[in-house]
Amino acid sequence: MAAVDVQHSEGVPLRTPEFTNPPTFSSSSAGEEPNESVVMKLKSFAHNTFTSTKGFVKTSKSWMEFFNVSTVTMPKNVGEAVSRTRKNWDYFRVNYIVCLVLTMFVTMLVRSLYSFLLVVFLALCWSWVTWLRPNATGPLKVFGKEYQPMEQRIILGVFSFVMVFFFSNAFSALFTAGLCGVFIVVAHGSLIGAGSSRMFEDDGQDVEAGKGSSNDLLSAGIQMQNMFTSTMSGSKS
Repeated sequence: MAAVDVQHSEGVPLRTPEFTNPPTFSSSSAGEEPNESVVMKLKSFAHNTFTSTKGFVKTSKSWMEFFNVSTVTMPKNVGEAVSRTRKNWDYFRVNYIVCLVLTMFVTMLVRSLYSFLLVVFLALCWSWVTWLRPNATGPLKVFGKEYQPMEQRIILGVFSFVMVFFFSNAFSALFTAGLCGVFIVVAHGSLIGAGSSRMFEDDGQDVEAGKGSSNDLLSAGIQMQNMFTSTMSGSKS
């Protein structure tokens, strides 16, 4: 029995450390994970932005109706102009927002290319520090010193303020672009009456449809009452 036990034990291979230790990964594969995570974040952001923008633009009114110059009429007074602008804003809201964004983009690009590139650079800095970099919610180490998330935002805010107000005309370009967009919205809203008239027509159609349905119900009720009355009188006779 002892010999058999010895042979059996000799037939079982010994477990060396290479089988017991867990597998290890090289530093190159570990170093690629942050890059892949950044790429995935950018892809997700681009997809979500495109999908949201596409869905938002689809809710706009017809651009043929928006640029229908046949309905251009001068308002009689300031009160009528304000009323038209308010009603057209409610009707063409998405169209106006698209026009505002495009106007600000084109104005910034034409007025000062340096300021436009500076705004893009600051936006990229904010995105990298607060979102894209690995461990974005943790401390950031720069030149051997760690900065907490609150300190990072304070430093970025001060840096952005100084660059925008003292080393470029980005603020004035943004202000001018915003004024141009507001002027376009007010001019269109006060001169074009298509949105308000279309809304009034839709409201009138809804009211008439409601009145028609109520009249039909009333006539059906009267007919049923007459039928019931005639049936009761016939049974009594």
